[in-house]
Amino acid sequence: LRTRPKARSQHPAGRDATPQAPAPRNWAATAKSRGGLSARFVDDELRAVVLGLCHCYHSRLPSADLRLAYRQIVSKTCEEHGLTLRPEDVLSIVRAEQLDYLSRLTRPSGTALNESLLENLFVVLVCILNKIPVFLVGKPGASKSLSMQLINSNMRGADSKDPWLRKLPQVYIVPYQGSESSTSDGILKVFDKARRYLEHNQSVTPVVLLDEIGLAEISKHNPLKVLHSLLEPEFPNDRPDVAVVGISNYQLDAAKMNRAIHLSRPEPTADDLFETAKSIYQGTHSQKLKTGLDEPLLRALANGYFKYHAQQIVTSASSQAAHQNFHGLRDYYHLIKFIVRLPGRTISVADVVHGLERNFGGLLSETERMLSTFLSELGHLGPRPPRSPVLDLVRGNLTDPEARHLMLITRGDSAIGLLKQTLTALNREPVVIYGSRYAKDRSEEYSYRVLSKIILCMESGQCLIVKDLETVYGALYDCLNQNYTIVGNKRNCRVALGAYSNPMCHVHRDFRCVVLVDEAKVDLSDPPFLNRFEKQIFGGAPSELLSPVQRGALLQLESWASDVLALGVDRTEAGEPAGEDALRSCFPGLRPDALLSLVLQQSAGCLDVETVLERCRLSLLRMASRSLVERLPKSRLGASDRAETDRLTRLYTEDQAHASLRRCCEAFLNDNGGAPHGFRLFCLTFESSQSSAERDLVGLCNFQVDKLGSFSSEDQLQARIATFWAEPQAELFVLQCDAVADSEHLPLALFLIEQARAAFVAALASAPKTALTDSANSGGRPVAKRKSVCVVLHLPPAGSPGAVRASVEVVREQWQAYFVERIEPPVAEP
Repeated sequence: LRTRPKARSQHPAGRDATPQAPAPRNWAATAKSRGGLSARFVDDELRAVVLGLCHCYHSRLPSADLRLAYRQIVSKTCEEHGLTLRPEDVLSIVRAEQLDYLSRLTRPSGTALNESLLENLFVVLVCILNKIPVFLVGKPGASKSLSMQLINSNMRGADSKDPWLRKLPQVYIVPYQGSESSTSDGILKVFDKARRYLEHNQSVTPVVLLDEIGLAEISKHNPLKVLHSLLEPEFPNDRPDVAVVGISNYQLDAAKMNRAIHLSRPEPTADDLFETAKSIYQGTHSQKLKTGLDEPLLRALANGYFKYHAQQIVTSASSQAAHQNFHGLRDYYHLIKFIVRLPGRTISVADVVHGLERNFGGLLSETERMLSTFLSELGHLGPRPPRSPVLDLVRGNLTDPEARHLMLITRGDSAIGLLKQTLTALNREPVVIYGSRYAKDRSEEYSYRVLSKIILCMESGQCLIVKDLETVYGALYDCLNQNYTIVGNKRNCRVALGAYSNPMCHVHRDFRCVVLVDEAKVDLSDPPFLNRFEKQIFGGAPSELLSPVQRGALLQLESWASDVLALGVDRTEAGEPAGEDALRSCFPGLRPDALLSLVLQQSAGCLDVETVLERCRLSLLRMASRSLVERLPKSRLGASDRAETDRLTRLYTEDQAHASLRRCCEAFLNDNGGAPHGFRLFCLTFESSQSSAERDLVGLCNFQVDKLGSFSSEDQLQARIATFWAEPQAELFVLQCDAVADSEHLPLALFLIEQARAAFVAALASAPKTALTDSANSGGRPVAKRKSVCVVLHLPPAGSPGAVRASVEVVREQWQAYFVERIEPPVAEP
C-alpha cells in the first residue's frame, strides 16, 4: 500500500526521491490545528495503517451501518492512543486513494463513477500487485466485471498511458467461467495455464479470473475443494504464485472466503443511485448536469428505483416468490441511459413510462406497482399515459442500436412464429438455436459446438434466437453484458467456457440476441443472467395480441368450452371428473392457454367472429377423446342447446380418423388439396408408448417410424430425421413420444423437423422438374413431392399421477391435432 506515490503535486520529488528518516509526529496536534485530519496532510505511516485496515476489514462488511461502526471503532482506538482520527477522516483517506487510482485509468465514455467501481478498483489492484487472493461479492450491476476490464485494459506495463502504471508489471487475465458443470480438473488447468505463462514472461503478472465462481459452488462435482490449497499454499510460500480474483453474486463458504481478501458491496443508497445517474448523464452529454432541468428528474428516478427495490424485497419475502432480484441495478442504469439519450431537452411523462416499460418489463404482476412508485416520485398523480403494446416494445428493442439484448418470457414455443414475423417485417432473418437436454449433450464438446454457431452469428451481425441453452449462457456473459473491448474501432468480447476462453471474439454492431425463457422457469434463472436483458412477457395478455374479431371469438370460445366441460344442474355423478380433471379427460394433453393460440391459428384471413368460432370448435372436436361425447348430453351445453350437442356428437362419430393411427394418416395422405408439401400432424392417444406404430401402417405408404426416447443425443436424432428427408420415396415420418418422459426433448425434435422440412421445400423450389420424376438415387422411380410428419403423443390416462404433467403445445402454426383410439391393429381372435 505504501509503494504507490502520491500525486506529483503533493510529492514534487516523485517516486525516486530518497526516503528520509521520519520526523517526530504529533498527529493529535496536527488534527487540532487543522480542525481534523484530511487525506492530504495525514502522515504516511498512519495513512498506510488506515488503508490496510480498510482494505482487509472495512471492505468485507456488507452494509453501510456495519462499515460506519467499524470506522467508529478505528477512531475510538486511535483516541485511546492519543490520536485524533474521526470516522469521516478514515473515509476521506480511503476515498482519496481510490480517486487517485481511478484518475490514472482510461475509461470508456459513459462509465458511471460510483462507489462500487471506486472500491472494486482499490481492493483488486492492490491484491493483484501483491498476489493476494480476493473475492468480489455483490449483486449484478455492482461494477465487478467493469473493474476487471479497466484493470486489464490499463495495466499494460511499459505500454500503459499513465507514468506510474508504466512502472508496474503488465496484467494478463487467465479466465475461468464458473457454471453448474464446473469440475476440479478445469480449475486446476486454468491455474496451470497461468503458471506456464509466468514461466515464460517474468515481467507479466498472470491473474486467474474465476468468473461467476458462485455457480461452480453448486456444481455436483464439488470443484471448489481444490481452491483451499491453491489459495493458501504450503510453507514457505505465504501466497499463491499467481494473482487470483473471484467474482460472485453471493458469498462462498467460510473456508474459502477466509483464505482471501473479501470485498462485499453494500446495497446502494438513494444518493449513490443519484450520483451514478449524474455520472451516466455527464458521460453521455460530456457536460455538467443542468441543475434546474435534469437534476430533479434524475433524483426522482433514483428515489423511485430505491423504493421499488425495497418493495421487491418485501414482496418476495412475504409471498415466498423468487422475484427479489428480477430487476436490478443494470435495469436502473439502462433506464437512465435510455432517458438521457432521448432527442431534445424536454422529457415528458410518456417518455419516462416508455423507458420504464422497456427496462422494467417482464413481470405483469409488478408492472402497475412499479409504474406507480416511479411516477409518484416524479410528482405525476394525473392520468397515466396509455401502456405500449408488447410488440411495440419488442420492435423498439430490435431497432435500437444501443439497446440491451432481449429476453422474451413465453409459454411454450408459439412465440417463435410471431417473433419471426416481427423480424421479417424489419428485414432481419433470424437464426434459431435450440438446446438439447439429452444426457450425452451435457458435455463440453456439445457446448463448444453450439458456441461455434453462436460466434458465427456474432461476427456476421445476425439476429440470434436461442432457447434451452443453459449450459452455454454463462460463456456469453461478457457479450450479453455488452462488455466490449474496442480494438481498431471493432467491438470484441470474451467468450469463456470452463478453463478455455477466446478473449477477442468480434461482435458485429448489428448482432442482437433474443433469449426465450419459459414462464415456469424464470424463477430458476440466476439474477446475473436476468439482469443482462430487457425483459418482456411475450403473448401474456390477449388484448395486446388480438384484433377485435379475435378477442370476441376468444371470449365466446372460452364460454363454449366452459359449458362443454361443466355438468348441468342435478347431473353430477359420483366419480365424474370435474375442473382440470375434466379438461384432461375430454381434451387430453391440451394446455390451459391453448384457446388463445387456437384463435390466433384459426383466424388467418377471416373477419367473421362466428366463422373463427366454428373453426375453433371443430379443431377442438378433432383433439377430443371419446369422453367428450359421453359428457356432452350431461353438460351445461346439453341442457341449454340439445341440437348443438347432437350436431357435435354426430360430427365426432362420423369422423373415422379417430378410430386408429392408420385411419387418421390415411385421411390426410388422401387429402391432395391439403398441404402441398405434406401434412404435419399430432396424434394424441392413451395407448402405451411401448406400442409400435409400424404394425398398423404396413402397406399404407413408404414410412419411417422412430421413438424419441430411444435417442441419447441431438446428433442421433438429427441423423434419423435427415435420413427420412433424404430418402427419395419416403412419404411419412412417424415419431412416437411419451408425453411425460420425452417432454423435455420434444421441442428440440419439432425444431429439427421444421428445419429439415424447410430445407426440403427450398430444394423442391430450386430443383428442375425432371429431377422430381427421375433420379439415379431412386432407381428411376418418382421422387416423393409430399413428405408428411406425424408425431404420436402417448398420454397418461386422465386421473393418473402423470396426467398433470402431460400438457403439450399441440396448437401450432401449420400443424393439426387428432385424438386416436389405438396405435396398433386389434389382435385377431382365434
